[in-house]
Amino acid sequence: MSDPITVHLGTGTPREQFLAFYRDDEPNLDQFRLSYPDYEPGDLVAWIVPGDVPAVLNIEEFDVHSPDTLVVDSAGWNIRGVAVAGIERRLGHSLPVPPATLDPVTSQLFLDAAAAEESDPTPWYLIDTTGCADGDQGMARHSWECAACHQRFDHLPLLQARAALQQHHGSELFGSSMVLCASCHAMVHDPFSGGLSELIMAHRPACTRCECHTVMHLEYGMPPGPVPGIAFTGCVVLLNNPSDAVNRHCLTCDNTWFEDDTVVGADGTITGKVGRHTATVSTRVMVPALLSQYLRSPTYQRGSAYAIGRWSKWVGHIPGVSDVLQSLPESLKCDDAAQLIDRIAHDNPAAAFVVAMIWGHHGSGYGPYRTAQILTGEHKPIGAELSPSVVDRLVRSMWIARDEGAVEGYRYLNNAGAIPRLGSDFFTTWLFFVTARGDSTSADAAPILDALVIRWLRENIGMRIRPGQTEDYNRYLTQLKNWGDSYHRTPAEVEERIFSIIHGHG
Repeated sequence: MSDPITVHLGTGTPREQFLAFYRDDEPNLDQFRLSYPDYEPGDLVAWIVPGDVPAVLNIEEFDVHSPDTLVVDSAGWNIRGVAVAGIERRLGHSLPVPPATLDPVTSQLFLDAAAAEESDPTPWYLIDTTGCADGDQGMARHSWECAACHQRFDHLPLLQARAALQQHHGSELFGSSMVLCASCHAMVHDPFSGGLSELIMAHRPACTRCECHTVMHLEYGMPPGPVPGIAFTGCVVLLNNPSDAVNRHCLTCDNTWFEDDTVVGADGTITGKVGRHTATVSTRVMVPALLSQYLRSPTYQRGSAYAIGRWSKWVGHIPGVSDVLQSLPESLKCDDAAQLIDRIAHDNPAAAFVVAMIWGHHGSGYGPYRTAQILTGEHKPIGAELSPSVVDRLVRSMWIARDEGAVEGYRYLNNAGAIPRLGSDFFTTWLFFVTARGDSTSADAAPILDALVIRWLRENIGMRIRPGQTEDYNRYLTQLKNWGDSYHRTPAEVEERIFSIIHGHG
């Protein structure tokens, strides 16, 4: 019989810095403070992010060995958050406000409820406190268009269109109510969502002064009603040259400027408005100069160093893993990993996944612990049994990605086949290896997409990619293919060159 588990509820403030602490490479932590109760080494702590929808960001183990380290290897933050209200709904009672300590019985029930909620989240409308779920879903929909993503539903039968569009109570910025599609409405109510403003403005170019994305579009005319994210300035243009008129206003710093309304499509073409005139330009996003140099050059694969002892400690007990670990070279190169994974993935998927994670974590200290949690589904994974459900989803994702393509493999692991604690950065690592089929330069290999690549794309070409969004992964894949075609490189090779640039590998 295992020892009782004690779970503490901790939190951090301010909220944005708490999230940045886990998801940013260089977070601003000037005012950041963690709050947690007294603990014993080996206890668990559930970090709860405050906000309109309080949510569990991560569950970690307080360090047993080092007085200088608060927690043992991090399991990684949950990108969507696990809503506290969903956990409470499963428990049948409220949880104390953090910092707080749960008794051993409640601790185990909490862990079970949190795992269930992470695997199968309670729909937002069942735990909503804003009143949206009680709104009039039969409101007038004269445009039949989502106010956030602008997807139209007027081509659908009336009852189907009404079911697809929902009323949202809005905000001070965008008015008292508006119509959103079910997908955007759910995103607005996500625990870590920045709300409607972030959803509508996330893909807009940053302010030319403060680099925030809280940018309103200014247009001339008098529409029949408010349009989210657009401010109308009247019907009179006093300037001789319309291009001199400002058409952007930053709500953060009050900056105004003129900007062409161009949009980069998934195929690389640019369309949009220039002033008040529509234009389509037959061009593609240019390959950044440094990337162009790298694409012209052959790659040199560096091996990933790793601590065999740590990996054996955390995952060596899983059947079929220990022998594979002992067979690995001291430094694991991508081609070596791809060929080994191709040989063993069918008969030994757990070991294949471990090899992919060894390469993907590049020697990080928390990789073995995180991988053990993923494969066992347990918060304390040492000695825990391999989860049959996890193995089944890994195998299914492999065949889906091989048979239907990288995007469908991503869609499966991002939705129906989602595995607790396995985020898109590392499940694309898994998809890369199982679609490479032993050849890391294969045209079928799914390119890896992690936070560093997302940041590089944003900073170098202004491309906005949201982690955990299948259609954004599709845009990313298309962009890499467009770039690679000119250099006879596959999408995976283009991603490898971007990775080399990020890490300064010449």
